[in-house]
Amino acid sequence: MKRPTLWRCAVAAALLAGAVASSAYQGPLAESFTPLHVLWQRAGEGRVLPALVEAERMHALGRIGPSELAQLLAIAGDESGAERLMAQAYPQKVVDMPPPPRAVMERAVDAIAALARTRRVVILNESHADSRQRAFALALAARLRGLGYTHFGAETFTDGVAGSMRDGAPDAATGVYTADPVFADLVRYAQRIGYVLFPYEQREDQALHAPADSGPSAREWAQARNIVDLLVADPDARVFIFSGGSHLRETVDARGREWMGAWLRRLGGLDPLTVDQNAGLPHPAPARETPLYRSLRPLLPNYVAAVRLNGGDYATRDGVDMVVFHPALASVTARPAWLYMCGYRLPYVIALPAGDQRRLVRAVAADEPAGSTAVDQVLVAAGTAKVELMLPTGRYLIQSQSEQGHDTVLMTRLDTVTRPVSDGLAGYQRAMSCW
Repeated sequence: MKRPTLWRCAVAAALLAGAVASSAYQGPLAESFTPLHVLWQRAGEGRVLPALVEAERMHALGRIGPSELAQLLAIAGDESGAERLMAQAYPQKVVDMPPPPRAVMERAVDAIAALARTRRVVILNESHADSRQRAFALALAARLRGLGYTHFGAETFTDGVAGSMRDGAPDAATGVYTADPVFADLVRYAQRIGYVLFPYEQREDQALHAPADSGPSAREWAQARNIVDLLVADPDARVFIFSGGSHLRETVDARGREWMGAWLRRLGGLDPLTVDQNAGLPHPAPARETPLYRSLRPLLPNYVAAVRLNGGDYATRDGVDMVVFHPALASVTARPAWLYMCGYRLPYVIALPAGDQRRLVRAVAADEPAGSTAVDQVLVAAGTAKVELMLPTGRYLIQSQSEQGHDTVLMTRLDTVTRPVSDGLAGYQRAMSCW
């Protein structure tokens, strides 16, 4: 057996700490018993800024933590504010690691697609406060659909997701996290390119009747059970799962918890392809990054990368097959560079009327029903004279929302001038090719 190098041992230790930090359960069922659930419902119904104001008040009183407030900031388009709060919630231990002796960079979408050809299940995770991971999921969804993947399951989907999406427009009934415009866009286009949307979250009856040996992992068992049941009922089904945190983990963790990925192996004899994004995130303050990311930062390209170490296996953390690394891109204009999504979204700058309060400016698709999730929205400070929205091809109503929840129409029937993208699968694959 090959002797592990010092660098590989350091990687394992660093990523174990990251895995523990990201394992806190933040899913919809848990939130139904917390004040945060009410705020998410309000945001999903379009009252995003009032929900954020209330979340800030609750955070100041200690009723919700920094990671929970970060989730509301992310959906309001304040990605940098969300990053700062997540760094407070999960501070990294500063451990210097040398760069690996040899590191070969590959486009993550290509690397995942190559391994996914022989699998029935691909699981990609996210932090619930980082919208860029949802943008990457759209690119991966397009590639996997081309490989014959048929179903898209998201942790956030409610049992009523099919009815909610009958009109093609995500809303409060679609899921909790689809209040985020980037997540909502992922769901729109997953359906448009032919995926069947399905919920796999634990149902109430499963919470009451979990098997005795599931213990504290009853939710994980239920999630896996629902995925396995789909695959058994439809032998031709292949599923792309978008989960939070550590649910994808295929091994029992240090606390003895058996996660969804491990239950998939036990219940269905499946070997899911598990891809972690959380250990591969940059931060404006490098000391806040995982030691693994800091060691690779000087080598990383300007696309989301999978990294082969020493000409062999992909960089990973315990319990998953691969970690993908997001580049530390500078903002090209006022918004984060990743929001360009290969030109799928392009900037549209509009002037704002004078205002003495901060506002949420958002673009709502003109052909979607009232109450649908915005395609883009951004929080602007009091006195801001102009704002930059990042929009795909489309027609929009541009609105401004006050802290009290009053909506003002700023512009109607706007034609955006962006790169045309067809509704077909090939169009989306071309549009996302730079990932």
